[in-house]
Amino acid sequence: MFGTDTKGQEQSSLPGFSRSSTIDPTIRSHILQGLRDREDDQYNGKGRMQDKVGVITGVGPLNGIGTATAKLFAKEGARHLYLLDIQDESLNKLKEWLEDNYPKTKTTTIVGDCTSSLVIEDLLNQVIDQEDKLDFFFANAG
Repeated sequence: MFGTDTKGQEQSSLPGFSRSSTIDPTIRSHILQGLRDREDDQYNGKGRMQDKVGVITGVGPLNGIGTATAKLFAKEGARHLYLLDIQDESLNKLKEWLEDNYPKTKTTTIVGDCTSSLVIEDLLNQVIDQEDKLDFFFANAG
């Protein structure tokens, strides 16, 4: 999946990705559009995340992949979403939106740096203490 180029830099065989770079803007746009297509009112969800408990890191801006993913997982019936980001403003707005639109999905927000192993360890301990399980971990950032 990863190889090296002529300068010794690691390169991915997956288009738009490298080990140390951000996602290609075209691919990011495609991912976001796919998530947004599933957000519209005509898509009612199919229960794919029914009763699932999980973490999404790097929730980021309200128009980003992390936020769109949280909305989709709530629409699909997630029981509890733990949302981690370094900025609390967007977290609070997203939590409010999720509670208004998907009241059956419990939302816990955590402000912290997802690149910190201590933050992640504390978060995982909180999830296990409160829910006794973790079904998914979406490392959107970090």
